[in-house]
Amino acid sequence: MTNKPVKKSDQEKGWIRPRPDRHFRPNPEFHLIVSEGTRTEPNYFRALAKNINSGEMLRGRTKRDYIQFYIEGVGKNTRDVFEDAVKAAREIQSTESIVFQRVWVVYDKDDFDEDDFNVVQDLCKNQSNEDTKYSALWSNQCIELWFLLHFEYLTASLMREDYCRKLSRHLKQHTKCTKYKKNSNNMFDFLLPFLETAMENSRRLYDSYQNEDTPAKRDPATLVFLIFDELLPYISRP
Repeated sequence: MTNKPVKKSDQEKGWIRPRPDRHFRPNPEFHLIVSEGTRTEPNYFRALAKNINSGEMLRGRTKRDYIQFYIEGVGKNTRDVFEDAVKAAREIQSTESIVFQRVWVVYDKDDFDEDDFNVVQDLCKNQSNEDTKYSALWSNQCIELWFLLHFEYLTASLMREDYCRKLSRHLKQHTKCTKYKKNSNNMFDFLLPFLETAMENSRRLYDSYQNEDTPAKRDPATLVFLIFDELLPYISRP
């Protein structure tokens, strides 16, 4: 029996989508993460990127198996974050002759207009094509909800200061961190041992709403778990 040949279109692209049960991966795969926040989210995702590209060998991986990340925090509102992501993707791909397989658009509800908050998810879907998939990683109300879901399942909408207060209590109890600080460089590492809990809690929370509920109506909820659905096989664990 001969191996099934790779389709010509896939060969022309120069990459094949990774699958956890395969013994080969792209060399490399390129991901762009653009966030509304300029420090908290970029610091968190840079630590994720550092973990994945730490050089530690996981079973089934090869030396060429890694993901190259481009991470930017733009400090703008929801729709503008998406537009900046599209612009950045085009410029980087043109300058460096690469193809982004994934573009992740990270933003919070905060006090932004509901329509602007809701539309980005559809804009990402419409911008996606055969080569590049755009995904909206929104949090309603804020990224601290994703952090808090590492420790508890939450259904009540909170003020931002309440998220921070709860986070401080959990971090002090379960980690070496004594208080939650925005813009921390260490949040990813503090939260990593509880990642599967966060993924389970956030998916359960998202699914608790009606299918027709818009992102703005899903309060609280977050889609940050989607990036970890894809990247979990790459992450080195403590």
